[in-house]
Amino acid sequence: MHETTRSQQVGYDRHTPLTPTLLMLLEAWILSNLWVNSRVVNWTTPALLPRSSGFDTTFPIVQRDSPDRSQPPTAPPTLNRTFASANDFSEGLALVKVKDQYAYIDRQGQVVLTIPFERAGPFTEGLALVQQGDRFGYLNRQGQVVIEPQFHRAAHFSEGLAAVQRDRGEPFGYLNRQGRLVIPPQFIWADHFAEGVAAVKDERDRYGFLDAAGNWVIQPQFQAVSRFSDALATVQVDRQWGYLNRRGEIVIPPQFDGAFPFTEGLARVRQGDRWGYIDRRGKVVIPIQFDFATEFAEGLALVQVERRWGYLDRTGQIAIAARFDWGDAFREGKGLVKVGRKYGYIGRSGDWVIPPQFDGAGSFSEGLARVQVGDVWTYVDETGKPI
Repeated sequence: MHETTRSQQVGYDRHTPLTPTLLMLLEAWILSNLWVNSRVVNWTTPALLPRSSGFDTTFPIVQRDSPDRSQPPTAPPTLNRTFASANDFSEGLALVKVKDQYAYIDRQGQVVLTIPFERAGPFTEGLALVQQGDRFGYLNRQGQVVIEPQFHRAAHFSEGLAAVQRDRGEPFGYLNRQGRLVIPPQFIWADHFAEGVAAVKDERDRYGFLDAAGNWVIQPQFQAVSRFSDALATVQVDRQWGYLNRRGEIVIPPQFDGAFPFTEGLARVRQGDRWGYIDRRGKVVIPIQFDFATEFAEGLALVQVERRWGYLDRTGQIAIAARFDWGDAFREGKGLVKVGRKYGYIGRSGDWVIPPQFDGAGSFSEGLARVQVGDVWTYVDETGKPI
């Protein structure tokens, strides 16, 4: 991948990949965004490009007879507050690096919490993952360490629980927000909770799903699975992918070389090196024809044809012609795209909302987007005005 992505900020775990091919391995890794590995990762260093909805060589349809709305790069704005690194806003705060120290800022760019840790993550469910030496723990919004750094690996909290591994080679279990192991360590691998269940891998290398009480909802029996989304999860049987429901019933037979979570009623699938979309009945509703495709977000999906990127609507029509060198999923009504060496933001019409002018950028989150000008980062609002 020539682009730097959020996937490079999380640790790689050999048990995490759920797919039979390299592409599927990378997809699952990026999408799961699971583990912080203290040996290989500095996940406070922001991605130079935004987190996208899939395999991030990034994904934008060529319609050569469409009008080209791209424009030459614009000079960047005058910056008020700058940072050595910056991350997306989450729960009202963003992690930044000021000189040699990490801190959290508010939406006005004011430092509200400085931290003495080597690394830290975004706040999720009121807690942030922090690293001290080679151990991970959790910090609250008041800057108090509420769960002491003691884990070799740890995940962010999701639905009140976080998967943790105390020492290398030991099994994974689940921790509650009070720091108590409520699901004892017993799994080779453990995913985030989603829609009330989590995918886990047992000692027989089989995947199943359990609930927040640690009870099996679907007994471990599958070669590979993904987390639930829109009440369905992908499942691999004999190197082909399909979908199962919460009762463990396969409702879309395994028939695809690659299959990914449902969003907005559609799921992207792969046959060979071509991508398209199916509905919840398993019917192909957008032909499998694209070089690459990502999940739908805000009614649009990023697709690639002939190394260019554009956006598709849910009927399969090209909504924004592929003319970009890179693109990200729409968030908060805007899509981050790249033209040449510069990044800017477009609206749903494909017109520029913030012209291309940045050396790096992230998608909008909570009304602000992180952008890079030269060697420094700052944040801009939806008009492109710096904080």
